[in-house]
Amino acid sequence: MKPLDHRSLLAAAIAEMEDGPARPSRTLNDLRAVLDQIPQMVWASFPEHGRFEYYNSRWREFTGRALESDGSTRRDLIHPDDRERAIAAWESCRTSGEPYQAEYRLMHQSGEHRWILSRGQAERDSGGEIMCWYGTCTDIHELVLARHALAASERLNRTIIAASGDSIILLDGEGRILFANAAAIDELGQQGARSIGTDWLEGLPGSSRAAAKAALDGALAGERARFTTLRMADPDEPQWRDYMVSPVAGEGAPGGSVVVSSRDVTEQRLAQERLRWTSNHDALTRLPNRAYFHECLEEAIRQAKSAGGRIGLLIVDVDDLKQVNDALGHDAGDALLCAFAERLAASVTEKDVVGRLGGDEFGILLTSVESEEEVEALAAAAIERLREPFLCDGRLLDCRGSIGASVYPDKGTHKAELLKHADLALYAAKSAGRVQAVMFQSVMRAEMQTRSSMLSLTRDAVRDSRILPYYQPKIDLRTGRISGFEALLRWRDSDGQIHLPATIDAAFEDRDLAPAITERIVARVSADIARWLDEGVDFGHVAINSAAADFRTGDFADRLLFQLRLASVEPRFCQLEVTETVFLGRGAECVETALKQLSAAGLRIALDDFGTGYASLSHLKRFPVDVLKIDRSFVHDLQSDPEDAAIIRGVINLAKSLGLEVVAEGVETAAQECFLREHGCDVGQGFLYSKAVPAEEVPALLAGPESLMSRA
Repeated sequence: MKPLDHRSLLAAAIAEMEDGPARPSRTLNDLRAVLDQIPQMVWASFPEHGRFEYYNSRWREFTGRALESDGSTRRDLIHPDDRERAIAAWESCRTSGEPYQAEYRLMHQSGEHRWILSRGQAERDSGGEIMCWYGTCTDIHELVLARHALAASERLNRTIIAASGDSIILLDGEGRILFANAAAIDELGQQGARSIGTDWLEGLPGSSRAAAKAALDGALAGERARFTTLRMADPDEPQWRDYMVSPVAGEGAPGGSVVVSSRDVTEQRLAQERLRWTSNHDALTRLPNRAYFHECLEEAIRQAKSAGGRIGLLIVDVDDLKQVNDALGHDAGDALLCAFAERLAASVTEKDVVGRLGGDEFGILLTSVESEEEVEALAAAAIERLREPFLCDGRLLDCRGSIGASVYPDKGTHKAELLKHADLALYAAKSAGRVQAVMFQSVMRAEMQTRSSMLSLTRDAVRDSRILPYYQPKIDLRTGRISGFEALLRWRDSDGQIHLPATIDAAFEDRDLAPAITERIVARVSADIARWLDEGVDFGHVAINSAAADFRTGDFADRLLFQLRLASVEPRFCQLEVTETVFLGRGAECVETALKQLSAAGLRIALDDFGTGYASLSHLKRFPVDVLKIDRSFVHDLQSDPEDAAIIRGVINLAKSLGLEVVAEGVETAAQECFLREHGCDVGQGFLYSKAVPAEEVPALLAGPESLMSRA
């Protein structure tokens, strides 16, 4: 607003306003017309005339007040919170004559207070005395609110940044630090307080600077980038930090500015590492698990193929783990597995991989070998290391294993083939007596095909009901009479030829075929017994053999007794022969229940091949055994081998002391028979008396000479 140029015009206007003429002069009307056209509130104050003030129509429109007529003052309209400050500013300027400017809230006609900007300037006379103040009031309410909102937002942002646990740094286009919050200063350590203006990249670990530089360049190009650093100030306490690098967006932001936020993700990374380790390792032995071992094997094959090298694969099986679990408990078994794992790991180099493939099976991956001979030597060394007993709760336990080996690319060119061949070699090692290492040979594939052929023949024989029992008599060595029979398996091929069980030997280890074979035998034996009973044939009893696989279903006893009931045969006419292998394999936990159930039903239990198994005495104590059968291997050499003779005497004495019947198998000579009879053996069985015969020949055999026993 320009100052009034003519003092006389102003004085005249003032005089007319004071006198209140009935008809305003043209000068006053013109002055008011001009002032009312101004879009701002205009005011004037005249010190020479006391409190008299002037306000244009815009003032009245804004406040709804005509102060020059209603007696109220401008001060009354100022917000109470702003009044003291506004008045103090006015009084200071009124005294000094300096231009006046103040922001405060003024009462609006709506009843609310709105922010205005009030400005004023003094008009002086020629002597320098203030003759009047004139000024404007501008409505800046929306502007002030926006400014306050922006300030509040800035304060909030600064509070968030300051309070944030994340490190936040502002960089210029050259990567120099412009700002760092408290967390960033802590992260920067001793240099934190002096970091402003320094190169951000220089404060990062050397191994991370290339990634950080790429992220910075990307942010300067308008892209967000992320990377992670690892600090190893303490080898045992790594520190991982995750960085996000972003361009500063928005108008008014420093040209080429970049904001870097980072946080400590060490716990998260360690948790991820622990989870990854757990998913890839066996909890008990802490070795790689099956899935991870297979991944390592695939990677080793890729590398060997690329480099033209060789790798070795060993599949290792713990011998007699089940026996240890049964005899000493699973804690001892777990200790054995851990000792086994430690010894395997100690047998190879750090670049090799030892894993637990499941249960009692382990794998060794030799990532770089020169020849098969080297693999065989390493496997043999591992076997020797495993042989050493270890101490568990004051007991010395054997720690033994069998190993099957294959070599890439000599014995296989892909993972599945290598694993299959190592498994075949392991099977050969266990079949050959265990506690040895065997390298895969092509002949083993033929043996596998033979086993497959055996299984196929057995399936056909079971399906076509060509499984049948032959009966070998058991002779009472006191009377020379037949006391019973053992049902021995035979099978008829499609041409009608009869074959021994050895021709389908693999089927007795198959969990599906073995029970099916036993079921067919039991059904045929039950029918034969029922017929003999109807015919009045005094056959004594029939012993039926069972395989370990029979017990795995858990209902073997129920099925056997059901077959006997179906044929109307009482259990007392049967014996069940079991070998000690049924106590050791899978499903062994069902054996005790089944044998006790059968024994309670009246069926006698015979322990076959006694003396060749593990922990025989413990089995005699635990299971309901009525008969001990001396294995034919002891009978065969009893005359030439004093140890075999001593074992037979010991078994007979043991059986007598326990009230058990003793049966000797494989009796082929009169001298063997004489030895057994003289030392108190109850029953003999073997070719000396008769080979096994079909069911239809049993009555004739019983009706023959009174005694089949040799009379030397």
